[in-house]
Amino acid sequence: PEVSAAKPASQTISNEQLVRLQSLIQATSSNVQAFCQRLKVDRLDALPPAKFSKALELLETKLAEMAKAETAQKAKASAHFGELTDDQIPY
Repeated sequence: PEVSAAKPASQTISNEQLVRLQSLIQATSSNVQAFCQRLKVDRLDALPPAKFSKALELLETKLAEMAKAETAQKAKASAHFGELTDDQIPY
């Protein structure tokens, strides 16, 4: 039989779950070491399945906050258009 480097699925998250977390970590520019410390694991691929939903929630919340901040910043940057008076608009 082949020897696999993969850990049993019952002890760690699946490869698909790992890739999903890695993608979110990259999208949010998160620090992997700090994220692992917060989840009390040595490495992301050592994350137990029971902690996956919490990890996902943390990253998705951060991503949503980043999107909200970016939207607010863009709205603020374009707000000066709303400050025009009728006499400033060339018709």
